[in-house]
Amino acid sequence: MVRKEKRPLDLPVVFSLLAMVLAALYIIYSYWPPVPSRPNINVLEEYVKAVMYLNKSALAIESELAGYPIQALDFTPEEAVTNRNKLEMYVDNLSHAYGSMDTFIVQVARSYLYVAEASSNSSLALVPLNNTGKELKEALALLA
Repeated sequence: MVRKEKRPLDLPVVFSLLAMVLAALYIIYSYWPPVPSRPNINVLEEYVKAVMYLNKSALAIESELAGYPIQALDFTPEEAVTNRNKLEMYVDNLSHAYGSMDTFIVQVARSYLYVAEASSNSSLALVPLNNTGKELKEALALLA
């Protein structure tokens, strides 16, 4: 019966092979395109909401400034702000994933964010208009 001799592990060879494998993995994954993180939102749905909020709040501001009674909105300014915050997180995730604000998809998302910012600003502008409008009407009624 022939007995095999155990060869001792050559540690420098093992570590150099491990270093080469790790270097190869680093090179491969450094050139791998980033996968954008997907937010827990439906982006087009949030964009459509932002457009709807913007249109309704703009019409309400227009009617208030024209002297007509302010239209009741079926959303709150807080909903518009939440919508803007969701789209802002989406833009941040995309810009970090792609590493640039110049890619087409990030620019499209930024335009969504601009609409959401306008909708939140116009709906927040209704709050003081609504309050001062009621106060002015009450003051005019007292004076009459």
